[in-house]
Amino acid sequence: RAALYEFLEAAESLSLADGPLKVEATFDEYNLDIDVYYQGREMAFPATRPTEAELLEDEQAFVRLAGFMVRKYADKVQADDRNGIHHVRFHFEH
Repeated sequence: RAALYEFLEAAESLSLADGPLKVEATFDEYNLDIDVYYQGREMAFPATRPTEAELLEDEQAFVRLAGFMVRKYADKVQADDRNGIHHVRFHFEH
């Protein structure tokens, strides 16, 4: 799925993860859920794209742009942080 690829690409190119990522997937005839666990910087999933000015002036805007793209590709994205471990769940409906 494009959402997972976009997330993994951003984690690598934007140095979000401090170490390996753990990826788990569950599937039934109606749903695909992908869970990613990692340590490092959090990725936000905003509903609006960063402006061109923000992309030029704020290096964190690229993280928000990647999060915006991920959100557009998935049916639902949830993120939380527990004891320094980030958990991102991508949900896709068939």
